[in-house]
Amino acid sequence: MPVLYCKNVRFILRLSVSLLLATMIIVIPSLAQPTVVSRKFKTISINEGLSQSYVSGITQDQAGMMWFATGDGLNRYDGYSFKVYYHNIEDTTSMASNDLTCVFEDSRERLWIGTRNEGLDLFDRASNTFIHFRHSGVNSIRSNAILGISESKDGSLWIRTATGIDRLETINNVNNKQIVYRFTPIILERKWREGAEDVFIDSRDRIFITTPTNVLELMEINRKGNYKLIERFQFTTISPSFIPRIIEDTLNHCLLLNNSNIIRFPDYNFNYPQYLYRSQRTDISWTIDKQNRLWLGDRNSILQLDLSTGNLRSIISASDVQMKVINTPTQYYTDRTGVVWLGSGGHGLVQFDPEVEKFSHLLSGETVYQILEYKPGKLITNFFTTIDLNGASPVIDSSIQLQIRNTPSLLQPHIISIAKDTVGNIWYGIDKGIVQYNFQTKKTVQISIPYNDVISIPYPIYADAKNNLWMGYKNWVVKYSISSGTFSRYAYPNHQIVYDYDFLQRVYDDDGIMWLGTANGLFCYDPDSGYIKQPYLFDQKDTTSISNNFILSFCADVSMPGRYLWVGTKGGGLNRLDKFTGMFERFTTEHGLANNVIYGIEPDYDQNLWLSTNRGISSFNTVLRTARNFDVFDGLQGNEFNRYAHSRTTMGMIAFGGMNGISIFNPRKIQPLPSPDVVITDLKLFNKAISPGVYGSPLSRDIIFTDTLELLYEQNVITFKFAATDYRRHENIHYRYKMEGFDKDWIYSGTMNEATYTNLNAGEYRFIIESSFDLNNWNGQPKMLDIFIMAPWWQTWWFKMFVIIGTVSAAYAVYRYRIHQLTLFDSLRNRIARDLHDEVGSSISTIAIYSKILSEQMQNKTFNNETLLGKIGDHATEIMESMNDIIWNINAKNDAFENIINRMREQAFQILEAKDYDLHFDFSEDLLQMQLPMEKRRDFYLIYKEAINNIAKYADGKNVWITVTPFDAGIQLVIKDDGKGFDKDTPRQGKGGNGLSNMQDRANMLNGKLTIESELGKGTIIKLEF
Repeated sequence: MPVLYCKNVRFILRLSVSLLLATMIIVIPSLAQPTVVSRKFKTISINEGLSQSYVSGITQDQAGMMWFATGDGLNRYDGYSFKVYYHNIEDTTSMASNDLTCVFEDSRERLWIGTRNEGLDLFDRASNTFIHFRHSGVNSIRSNAILGISESKDGSLWIRTATGIDRLETINNVNNKQIVYRFTPIILERKWREGAEDVFIDSRDRIFITTPTNVLELMEINRKGNYKLIERFQFTTISPSFIPRIIEDTLNHCLLLNNSNIIRFPDYNFNYPQYLYRSQRTDISWTIDKQNRLWLGDRNSILQLDLSTGNLRSIISASDVQMKVINTPTQYYTDRTGVVWLGSGGHGLVQFDPEVEKFSHLLSGETVYQILEYKPGKLITNFFTTIDLNGASPVIDSSIQLQIRNTPSLLQPHIISIAKDTVGNIWYGIDKGIVQYNFQTKKTVQISIPYNDVISIPYPIYADAKNNLWMGYKNWVVKYSISSGTFSRYAYPNHQIVYDYDFLQRVYDDDGIMWLGTANGLFCYDPDSGYIKQPYLFDQKDTTSISNNFILSFCADVSMPGRYLWVGTKGGGLNRLDKFTGMFERFTTEHGLANNVIYGIEPDYDQNLWLSTNRGISSFNTVLRTARNFDVFDGLQGNEFNRYAHSRTTMGMIAFGGMNGISIFNPRKIQPLPSPDVVITDLKLFNKAISPGVYGSPLSRDIIFTDTLELLYEQNVITFKFAATDYRRHENIHYRYKMEGFDKDWIYSGTMNEATYTNLNAGEYRFIIESSFDLNNWNGQPKMLDIFIMAPWWQTWWFKMFVIIGTVSAAYAVYRYRIHQLTLFDSLRNRIARDLHDEVGSSISTIAIYSKILSEQMQNKTFNNETLLGKIGDHATEIMESMNDIIWNINAKNDAFENIINRMREQAFQILEAKDYDLHFDFSEDLLQMQLPMEKRRDFYLIYKEAINNIAKYADGKNVWITVTPFDAGIQLVIKDDGKGFDKDTPRQGKGGNGLSNMQDRANMLNGKLTIESELGKGTIIKLEF
């Protein structure tokens, strides 16, 4: 036993010493003080549309939209505007509460929202409704206070609540096609119940639960959901109020945060903890970015720990508003493109774009007029501030500035132009002289300019490769030979106008040829001839002349420096001079440049020229002749830069100075970003926003998830809002769109993310949107929306077919009607001819016969001719009456029943009064609105006339009653007399027998019914119904 005890003691001691050494090795690097770095953030607050300043949850959905859970509503953000979802007390399908704690999208693209006290919500974006899950006993969520949501690879959700962790499974019931949600509580043993719990699921789908005392791994035993918990790590210091958290870096190492320490477990080996950092806060939230750097709030700043190199940075902001966000972090989140989002407890959000890190910004607040590389990797400004570029990031070194300021008062308070000779000395100008600063001796030497006729400060100053200084001196160009100590000056070939600024703007050594950029033209000094040549000037009529006379910058062509020289102008853009032909090629904003004022030109190793302007920086590709532009939103010191303030170092770094410091970058790290994906975020009809699920809405789900849109023909004024889902350099994203079937070519909308179409005709269209960061690369995945505008009923195929058939039928009907009318007309003519023949012809024949008899008996005085003359008169009267009836019948004016009644009354009175009958004529006034066509009128009238004539000839009565009334949809005529009547069964010879037969025939032609009732001695009743 003693031996075993000693062995155990020695083992424990060795193990303790080993762990102590390992701990010391890990902890000691973490004691290094972090480098303080100022970064630019984008502020997002209620002023930009955020519903509330307390941000408790952040996530990005599969479509690319950002979602923020706040203390007052759920926010969807597309980089331009917010869409906010609130609880509506009158709508049970709205959010359960406005006070939210977290938001999470699962692998099925379902959005889950945790509330502070009202349970868990599932947002159905298809119907724009929320499904609620609240604690309601067994098989429900264990608490309504939701703290976090995670997902394992089997699709199960792990819900962290105030009283523990629940597993939520979604089960599709095949029988009734319903979805069942099943909650299973995760129960910890009593020894581990020391406070609240957190859950983490790693990239290998392992599930870890942390408590204030332990790290536990949940192992599923079987498919029934049974599990066991295995202890993986135990904390030595315990804070019951702090819930340890786990995160995984990009190398799949486990990082654990307890109440004060950040601990790394390489490859999840919990036996070898590495203590990386001791935090000063206990309410830390964190994230890991795409560069494997840990971001967390600490010491009133953002601690950025590079997990690959161990470098520490303390990130701050120059903005007091943004520092309030940094000092009160609630959520850190890294989106798919690497943008880091930081939510705060009452001050909104800030957004960090990793692209801005590619541009280092130093000397904020200072105006920089010139930059030189005085040693490899070291820059100096006109204020003698030095910057060291040899480390991981640029660092300001003020030692040289302090040395110079402690030298005699030769240093001017405001130096604009400096130069470095081949030895490494710095030169700058003073009144009527120049000053040399020697880095080795740290002394200055003043040299007077020996031209007493000019009093000025030399500007600018330039040192060539032969150790000569060139400088502008009023209207002269002065050269100072450093080796011989002599001055020379040269006059311009023409008289120069006196400006309120220096005439000479830039001097450039082109392999011994000195180019002089002035305020009025480009001059060239040829040392072989010893004088300045005539300048290149702008010529309005010559497109190959230089575009502007004000010259600011030069740069030799990278590929062919012996032939081409690049020239930057003030307002004329960039020019390329062909030194062989003297012709210029111009490039301006029309070719994609950010601005036409080119302060500085610096080449890189990939045939790009980097240009500083008044609108940021342009990268101009000299081969493709395309430009990429960068501005203050990309991390630059500002948009306005200064001439002379540019330099390319021996390592290829480029620096540009401006009104707010210096921007330094490695051009090879500034690569074009791929074209981002685009989503349609909003649909408007007649400028009214359309939501899914609303009555009359053409959307069955959110427009973001809609691929096909069907519209009515009157819904033809359409507005689309769209957004790129890449939040890097978001302000510089450009769009183009096209409506296939309507637009012939792309419409370039710049940075405007809205398109409106009016008066689209019915048909099929396809709306396509693309986005780009630099207007050159449109190779991303376009967003396409198929649109079907239904035709109005008068433009449908069936209506057109109906019109065609109807037109043909109508034409055929007109044709048939015309044929029918012609047939009727022929029939009418035949009938008239027949009537004339029947009614008039026989009478005329009779008259002719009687007339011939009279003619033959004219000489016979015993012949009684009065009888024949009377008969001739009677037949003539019959002819007149027949002609009158025919003319009356064919007159269309007599179709009105009123005229028929008048004719009937007139006919009855003329015939019956002559026979001493009392006439009783009665008719209904309703008949006056009726009309009878000619055929029916003729038959009706002839029946009536025949009946009246028969009464006058045969009845021998005293009274006649005539009644005309409506009958059903027709007419009833009743004629009654009180005459002697007749026996209907006895054949009537010569007493109207043919007349009764004709009456019956005409009644049949009227499709009517004719009845005759008569008895001897009791009169006759004739009834016609048709």
